[in-house]
Amino acid sequence: ILTSQDHTLEKAEFIDSLGAQSCAALGNGNNDRDMLERSALSIAVLGDEGCSVESMMRADIAVRSGLDGLSLFLEPKRLIATLRK
Repeated sequence: ILTSQDHTLEKAEFIDSLGAQSCAALGNGNNDRDMLERSALSIAVLGDEGCSVESMMRADIAVRSGLDGLSLFLEPKRLIATLRK
C-alpha cells in the first residue's frame, strides 16, 4: 500500500530495498517508470487501461496483462526466447 505523496519515488525505493538487481517488476503507469528501470527484469503491462510510454520505454518485455507477465516465470523458456540477443 502506497503511503507517500510521491508514488514514483516510493515504488523505486521499495524495489531498491528488496535488492533491485535480483527483482522483477511489473507496471504500466508513469509512476512505475523508475521502478521498472531499476529492476533486473522489467515487464510493462499493456492492459485495457493502456501503458505509459515512459514505462514502456524502460521495460525489458511488454505483455497484455499482469497474469501474462507472471506466467512467464512458469515458462522460463519464453523469457529466454524473448530476451535472447
